[in-house]
Amino acid sequence: MAPLNVLQYKNQLSNKRIQPQIQQLKDKYKDKDPESQQQYQREMMELLKENGATPLMGCLPLLVQLPVFSIVYYAIRRIDEISASSFLWLDLGHTDPYFILPIAAALATYLQTRVTQKDVAGMNRSHAVLSQILSPVMVLSFGIFSPSGLVLYWMTGSLFMIFQSLVLKKVFQEKAVLEAK
Repeated sequence: MAPLNVLQYKNQLSNKRIQPQIQQLKDKYKDKDPESQQQYQREMMELLKENGATPLMGCLPLLVQLPVFSIVYYAIRRIDEISASSFLWLDLGHTDPYFILPIAAALATYLQTRVTQKDVAGMNRSHAVLSQILSPVMVLSFGIFSPSGLVLYWMTGSLFMIFQSLVLKKVFQEKAVLEAK
């Protein structure tokens, strides 16, 4: 997932860089008539294309991870060696009886959304707050009913994403400073 996350972060930087131009386009095409909206869409796509920004790049890592998530779920359910294994207080094939792991996974997901969305350009504040609340709630609700092994996978993935996001931000900020000199 790391190469996809690097591409996603580069795309976020591109979107952030062209944000003033996007705002100019929005101001230019304030009218809601279909003709001006169509022209706005054309110019917006041209601007994104010129700057190498892709609007759907944010979804790509998630789309790739969903099949992996399904594979892990079915592996835990169908392979006796995994489902009968234990880790700390957890039976990996069963739900966490104390709900500690689902709560920890929800907290890790919340931190992950905070870290990854901190510098995202063009994201509506209400959308950011909604995803910061909705994602952890979904992880918590799924984690309560899912095998502990799957929740453990999800939590470690979130923790790795937090670390990776912090490293990418540091690397790209230093690169931007060097390019500015």
